[in-house]
Amino acid sequence: IKMHGHRIEIEEIEAVARQVGGVEIAGVVPQRSAGGDIERLVLHVASKGDVIANARSLEHHMAQALPQPMRPASIIVSSALPMTTSGKIDRLRLAECDRQLRDRNVETTPETAPETNDGWPDDLSRRIAAVMAEELERENMRPDASFTDQGGESLSALACALYIEKLFGVSIDPVDLLEDEPLQDIVTEIADVVRDTGLPA
Repeated sequence: IKMHGHRIEIEEIEAVARQVGGVEIAGVVPQRSAGGDIERLVLHVASKGDVIANARSLEHHMAQALPQPMRPASIIVSSALPMTTSGKIDRLRLAECDRQLRDRNVETTPETAPETNDGWPDDLSRRIAAVMAEELERENMRPDASFTDQGGESLSALACALYIEKLFGVSIDPVDLLEDEPLQDIVTEIADVVRDTGLPA
């Protein structure tokens, strides 16, 4: 592919990503502008272990091993990626998630969420829950029910993880959202990670 006048070999980027310990699968999704030109690359990887630590290791490795034009603008780490029946990464599904994120107007996300969701411990948790509610097209999320009990599945979990990464600057494992536990426990853990990063919430 060509991006900003540079010839980019996606397979080379994926091969470099697989050099990092714990990375099992890597796939690059080109994102296009409204005019159809490729404007940025998003790297998706399936990795075992600490998602946050692996994302940081990847960022460091990619910065050292690749020239600037080939470096992904964003890295999304999870424990699994959507696959085709032939055992390859389903790039169409990944690209669709990315398109959904770009179609959302982040600026319209409320700075505070309505305090009508009884059970959420704080405003940050409510805002994270509101992200999930938007993705699942629900009015709100119940803190005492699981993500899957409220209509969540693997693809929507991936979309939520990407949206949370875009809004709050932290990577989470979509598989964690599919755990059979109250959503409040999962959201509280995500909120703690956001606070630990020191990024504006």
